[in-house]
Amino acid sequence: MGVVVAGGLTATSATRRRTSTVKASADFAGSWVGSEHHRGGERNRERSLIHLRASSPVDLSTESGAPDGCIRLHHRSGATCDVSIYAAHVLSWCLPDMGEQLFTSSGAILGTPGTAIRGGVPICWPQFGTFDEAAEGAPKLKHGFVRQSGSWQVAEVSEDTVSLRLIPDAEMLKKWPSEFEFVYRVSLGAKSISLKMEVTNTGPQPLEFTGCLHTYFRCEACTDCTVEGLKGETVDVGIGDFYRGAETEKREQVTFDGKSEIQLLYGGTADAIVLKDGGHRRLRLTKMNMPDWVLWNIGDDNAHTLKDLTPGEQRKYVCVEPGFATVPQRVAPGATWCGMHEIEAF
Repeated sequence: MGVVVAGGLTATSATRRRTSTVKASADFAGSWVGSEHHRGGERNRERSLIHLRASSPVDLSTESGAPDGCIRLHHRSGATCDVSIYAAHVLSWCLPDMGEQLFTSSGAILGTPGTAIRGGVPICWPQFGTFDEAAEGAPKLKHGFVRQSGSWQVAEVSEDTVSLRLIPDAEMLKKWPSEFEFVYRVSLGAKSISLKMEVTNTGPQPLEFTGCLHTYFRCEACTDCTVEGLKGETVDVGIGDFYRGAETEKREQVTFDGKSEIQLLYGGTADAIVLKDGGHRRLRLTKMNMPDWVLWNIGDDNAHTLKDLTPGEQRKYVCVEPGFATVPQRVAPGATWCGMHEIEAF
């Protein structure tokens, strides 16, 4: 089933702790200008990167072809994108001349509260991995909890864009007693997809968090994929419970061998990298106001540890992820943090 919106539109523990503090106002005017910070309730909403409208009534339909509980975005070029309302999870991004760009496991469980979806673009927030002590007051839940939440709601939708909104319910506040509003916007272009996060601290105390957008890219063979643009960056080989930053990347192109698990966390990096497939430049990835890149593939050796991954599928994806793990983000009461990620096909 898809989703039809009223009006007839078919949508289907570290040695030295560092934080990045959001505390200076800035406008978003056609280009990204670092961290955004807006004080005060209504003023904050008026100057928000993502302008919310009242949610429209949503009815289920079988006409769009999207999975149950999903919104299908369409671009006039023929590109499509499926976004699950559960977990605000991008499941599919398909280009007319290049096909499906994202990997979702055939064993993925969709729409079950408390269960993360294997593949697509999970939102890992308010904690990156097992970084339990990186941010003050971290919930000590691996990759946080919003990727397993059924409390997201559609805030605004058009033919090629959807915004989803999450505010903490009683169960979330038990896990992490912090007040916030999280708005996630997915926008589809002819050859691109843009993902924008906006987190407003609606509580009386500063808010700290880490996280990432845990994107799975589909491929015929992970061994054919390389990532270009990370040479000279500081990297952790093997991701632990905090960022060590002890090594430097020496390779022009970072590879995936398919057999061993690849866990690489690059801190304080440049904002643009390239994913190559079969020696060809396939996708250009950019990030804004997120300091890190993460590369991951489970490999043959550890594939058995993922029960929702079908045998052989470990070689059918690579994860290349923008993150904010090495420097926790700190947001003052009434302020808003924004992060943006864009993927564009060559």
